[in-house]
Amino acid sequence: MTINKDLLETFGKLFQNRQFDASIHRQSQFLERGSQDAGRGQLRLLQLLRDYPEGLSNTDISIKLDIKPSSVSIMVKHLEHHQFVNRIPNEQDKRSSLVQISESGQAQFDSLEQVSDNIAAKLFNGLSDEEKHQLDALLNKLVDTQENINWSDMQHQMNHDWHNMHKQNWNGPWDR
Repeated sequence: MTINKDLLETFGKLFQNRQFDASIHRQSQFLERGSQDAGRGQLRLLQLLRDYPEGLSNTDISIKLDIKPSSVSIMVKHLEHHQFVNRIPNEQDKRSSLVQISESGQAQFDSLEQVSDNIAAKLFNGLSDEEKHQLDALLNKLVDTQENINWSDMQHQMNHDWHNMHKQNWNGPWDR
């Protein structure tokens, strides 16, 4: 085996751990009630609103999160329904309102952060601070590298290779 295959296998072992995988998915599905990406978007929205306690307009949110205005409206309605955000009158533009994170939204976000901090502390407990910094730098390099990979071409090639291997080596006696 090559070191690349060894590393890929090690990553595979980490992600095959059901508790680890469930923890990662729970974080990304915070507040999810519908579409697959809703939870992640709502979490990003709550994070943004924490940084702007005075509130933001839907247009500002759309620009800052780089998402469609219609998606912002849906997320805000959902978060408002669950009382995680409040709408307040916009003093500068009486025709619009601002969206603020509510006390309940702040508490929910803080709770999620605490759970995330606990998981991270336990997972990385066996590493020194220097090792944690090294791992962070290495993982960031991997993230940058994977962004340049054409995953659909790679999947197509794997499917093609699998098909050829199956065709050559797995024929039954009737195909000989």
